[in-house]
Amino acid sequence: KHIADHLTSNSLEWREDESNSSSKYKRNKIRNELMPLLSEIAGGDHALQKRFSNLEQQSRDIATDISARSAKYLRTLPSSSEFLLSENTESKFGIVQEEALHQWIMQKTNKELQLPYDQMIRIRNQILNHPDRLQWTLDVGNLWKLQRNGETLSVYKSKGKSHGPANGGLKSGDTLLWSIDRSEIVDSSIHAQEDNHEDDTHVLCFDSLPLGDEHSSIKIVLVKDCGNVKFTPPWRKGRSAIKIKEFLRGQKIPLHRRDEATILCLSDDSSKHVLAVYLEAVGDDGADKWIVNADFCPQDGLSVTNVVLRKTSLS
Repeated sequence: KHIADHLTSNSLEWREDESNSSSKYKRNKIRNELMPLLSEIAGGDHALQKRFSNLEQQSRDIATDISARSAKYLRTLPSSSEFLLSENTESKFGIVQEEALHQWIMQKTNKELQLPYDQMIRIRNQILNHPDRLQWTLDVGNLWKLQRNGETLSVYKSKGKSHGPANGGLKSGDTLLWSIDRSEIVDSSIHAQEDNHEDDTHVLCFDSLPLGDEHSSIKIVLVKDCGNVKFTPPWRKGRSAIKIKEFLRGQKIPLHRRDEATILCLSDDSSKHVLAVYLEAVGDDGADKWIVNADFCPQDGLSVTNVVLRKTSLS
């Protein structure tokens, strides 16, 4: 209305974008359908705006309170170089401690690292869902690592070195959590016996792979180094494969992390095939897991290929 009045007072013609009346676009659907409905429910435009203003003020008050309490929490830390976790983490790592950790990370990285909320959820899940894991490292972006050692957290910037030829195709600045320890063809009756391996290894089982073929190789690479490859998760077995980034989106991997996702790849002279995808701290339990391509899952009565992966130390 103010714009229309300004145009009229200056003898200027009002021009309406014809797309404004179409609910094809979300912004128009909100303006043309959702806002009138909310106004009706609230008891008119004035009541709706008042409700929005109250919610906005409440949000500001809550944010101010949490910020003040988190700043106070930071002042209680015995050392500014480390973030101290409570011994009873499950009951004492709440929203104030989460915000305090967020502020502490910004301070320690000179605001180079300002973690989005999805990253903070990932860190919170790692802390709360795995209280007995007293040593771990998370990649939090831009070569920065968040490391737990006992009851303390520290943040540091890695040098970004690759981890040897088994990882293939890595460029300077890339890091991987896993490396290939060994590959072996075994009888299908024993392919699932993973419990005999160390805690820092993981066994993936596939239909027999061409290990001795000089034209083929198995490597751990990043999605960004594989081009437009496709993947069939187990729950889509028998259906067409989907693009790897579409799969990652369905697993709620944030857009900025999809290029850095780790995959186990079978390459030959003319093509690349995704054998498995590593999902780091996903789902309600925040657990890490490998998802094997349904097209390469072992079949009954056939020999299988075990690929033993080892977690790489980032220290």
